[in-house]
Amino acid sequence: MGRDTTASSRRIELSWLRKHNYFPSGGGFRSGNIQWSQNGEPNGNINITVDTSNDSPEISFNYKSKNYWESDDEWKPMNYSFRLEKLPCRYGGFKWFARCGLSRGGVYCGRRVRILYNVNGYYGCRTCANLTYESCNEGK
Repeated sequence: MGRDTTASSRRIELSWLRKHNYFPSGGGFRSGNIQWSQNGEPNGNINITVDTSNDSPEISFNYKSKNYWESDDEWKPMNYSFRLEKLPCRYGGFKWFARCGLSRGGVYCGRRVRILYNVNGYYGCRTCANLTYESCNEGK
C-alpha cells in the first residue's frame, strides 16, 4: 500500500474558483461556500473568501474540523488565510497562485501552488500533505 493520493483528498483548486467568478477581473471581494458529498451524502463544507481589492490579495478559509475517531462535540473552528499572487501568462492574461502556509519538519513551506489539499484539518500543498498521484502507487 502506498501513500494517500491527490485524488482521494479534499482539495480546493484556484482554477475552479476562477471559473466560478471568485477572482473578478479588476480586483474585488467575493465569498461563497463549497460543499462536498460522498455517495450523495453531504460530508463537509467550507466558507471561502477571496479578496483581491488591495495590494495584499488573500484567500481565507472558515470551516470546522475534527479527526474521524473523535465525537461530534469535538469540532474545532478553523479560520486562516493564504497569500495570493498574480503572475502573467506567456500569451496574455494571468494566473492566480496561493502560497502554502504549512510547515514540514519545522520549516515554513511557502510553495506557490494552484491546488490546496486538506491534510489533518489544514490546507496546504501536495508535498506538505505527503500526497502522491495514483499512478505512482501502481506497479509497473
